[in-house]
Amino acid sequence: TITDLTSLTPGQFGAVYVMGYYQIGDGGQGWFTWDGSSSASPDGGAVIDPLGTPATGRWFRSFGDTISVWEFGATESAPGVVDSQIEKCMAFANTSNRNKVVIPSGSYSISTTITIDGDIQLEIQDGAIFVGSGQVTITCARAEIFGQNAIVDTNVGLTIAHAQEIDCYADWWGTDFAVK
Repeated sequence: TITDLTSLTPGQFGAVYVMGYYQIGDGGQGWFTWDGSSSASPDGGAVIDPLGTPATGRWFRSFGDTISVWEFGATESAPGVVDSQIEKCMAFANTSNRNKVVIPSGSYSISTTITIDGDIQLEIQDGAIFVGSGQVTITCARAEIFGQNAIVDTNVGLTIAHAQEIDCYADWWGTDFAVK
């Protein structure tokens, strides 16, 4: 897990495979490589710092072409709301050469407004459900929303604005869904 990764002696291993973010198999698994000279800011997904946050030394996640919010800790096994994990994932997508972000099937508890900006392609998969009292505002180049399962509960609003192309049907989500 990420907790196990941060507990390793800095520099003890050059590369480590993490089998989950919070628990084995929760979707947050992946390879990390150690850079003992890096002072990059940790973001909980792409850059992980060891315990004690030393001035130098960071773990860097290896990504494919697609980034999942699970890789930043927005998993069903996450303790509490996942607002900051989703925002950090989107921020990384905006600053990296990877422009496709996936929100897999699962329940995501949010409590504040999450604004997703940038030239990213967002794929919200069938069965992805936002619960809580927040607002998700998506401003991106392309949004793909798959499936007809409800993705917002009655206390959560979803707005997709300024997308060049949107693949979804607004009537799937009722009155809390708006396309601007």
